[in-house]
Amino acid sequence: MNQSRRVKQSIWQKLDPRSKLLLLLTIIMLVIKTDSWVLVLLSLLLFLLIHTSHLAVGFFAKVFLKFRWLILIIFMVNCCFNIALIDLTTKIGKAGMVAYKVYLLLLVAYWFNFVTTPFELINGIEHLLKPLSKLKLPVFDLTMHLTLVVKFIPEIIEIADNIIMAQRIRGVNPHNNWRRSMNWIKSTIIPVFIVGMRKTSQTAMVLEARGYRPGVPRTTIKVLKFTKMDYAIVFASLLSLLVILC
Repeated sequence: MNQSRRVKQSIWQKLDPRSKLLLLLTIIMLVIKTDSWVLVLLSLLLFLLIHTSHLAVGFFAKVFLKFRWLILIIFMVNCCFNIALIDLTTKIGKAGMVAYKVYLLLLVAYWFNFVTTPFELINGIEHLLKPLSKLKLPVFDLTMHLTLVVKFIPEIIEIADNIIMAQRIRGVNPHNNWRRSMNWIKSTIIPVFIVGMRKTSQTAMVLEARGYRPGVPRTTIKVLKFTKMDYAIVFASLLSLLVILC
């Protein structure tokens, strides 16, 4: 995904993360609140967003196949527990509408993840929450914690995958016996925990060496600036939110 960003950047990847975050929230609200023909317009909007982001058409199928069981479970649960509707056709239609809304939410979430890097998102959240610092809320510390979480979660997952792969190469098959499964879990969690503690200690030393002090405002390499496109997106998003609320 990072390589795709470097090779061919779309217009959405160059925009301010604050406007993209507001657009994301607006689309989520529209998907949740609206029905029928408005969902068709939202589907067309998502298709345009994904097409202009230089994503392949197979992106739609990829998201659906990855979360097919979740979508199917939501569909079945709505079919079984929607007791108020007697007509079977209406019940299936309502369940399909809910499942389709979940699919649209997954699409827009994946699109936002593609066009916005985690650190851009954190930088945008920090700027959005900056007015709260006047109320003596630890906005800078909160964003620092988010940065560390975003940095460490992929590394911890990669370490766990490497340990599991190494155990499988050695012929460890925990599915045959529950006792072996418990030992397999312990032999996986404990090394991940130890490596996580080491990385935490190293990060604390780096922050101390660079003079980090809690509560002190920090500067960023990339200064966020709104363009005309950002202002247009913010205006359209706020207008859509007003229409939904009214």
